[in-house]
Parts: sequence; C-alpha cells; structure tokens
Amino acid sequence: MIMKYFFMILLVSSCAVKMKKDQPKLVSVTEIKFQKPKNWADGFYRDTIFKIKNPKVMGDYKLLDTICKGPDMDYVSHYQAVEPYPIKYKKNPVVIQTEDGFSKKVYVSKGVCRELTLLKAPKTSKEGNIRINIKEMNIDYIYNFGSFVRDITFRTAFKDVEFYVK
Repeated sequence: MIMKYFFMILLVSSCAVKMKKDQPKLVSVTEIKFQKPKNWADGFYRDTIFKIKNPKVMGDYKLLDTICKGPDMDYVSHYQAVEPYPIKYKKNPVVIQTEDGFSKKVYVSKGVCRELTLLKAPKTSKEGNIRINIKEMNIDYIYNFGSFVRDITFRTAFKDVEFYVK
C-alpha cells in the first residue's frame, strides 16, 4: 500500500515537472536589448575616424542600387555605445578608393546609400545632377567591427555650394 502511494506521488510529481518544462518562458522587456559585440578597443578609444579627400565610389549604378535595396543592420555610433544608432546601415559594404591607392570597404546609412546611387545614376535632365563628385568623406573606423560612413560632402555644379549629408 505504501508502495502504491509512493508510485502515485512519483507519477504526479513527474507530470507536474513535465508540464512546467513545456510552458513557454515569458521574456521581460528589460531582457531584450541591443548587445554590441565586445571589442578590445572599447577601453582605448571613443572615436577613430578616417578623413578622406576626393574618394571615388567603386561599382556602377546597378551595384549601388542593389546594395541600397538590400538588408539593413544596426550600427553603433562609437566604441562606448550601448544602443544602436536610430538610422539603419546597409548590410553590404560599398568600396571607396582614392587616387593615391587608399581603398576601404565601408558601410553606409540608408540615406548615404541613396545619395551615392543618385551620384552614379545616369544623367537624364539638362540641369544635370547636383552631386558632381565627392569632396570629402568621414568614416568611423571601429577596430574589429567595421568602417561606417559618418558624413559625406559633395561638390555641386555651383562653385559656392556644397551638399553635405550626415
């Protein structure tokens, strides 16, 4: 008789444990937050920036258009960032190059990607394109994480006008 009760208690407790395991775990909002990958340089730097004069964007209009229509990713604005930047960056990088041989794959924000695509777009109007070429580009370089275009300045058809995008 004692064995019968012992067996019933064992059976009920194993069912209770099984039911508890099968219940979905509720995740609180505080557990879901952006996690920037750990980087050794986080304790060394706040910002590391390349300042590039007269870069050329490699690739044609179709390639840039494909990158701009592609997937997005989060970006952290500097080494100590704990939250992602509110504007998404494109997951596929763009290649830039200077005349003296500097070349770099850089990630661009959705807005900068659009502007670079418009720079490379076929010129269809008499007025031409307001973006003649790139005068200057600043790139956030985060060791072991990537290079991200911070801002870009275009030369325009007007000698007294530059087009700045951040």
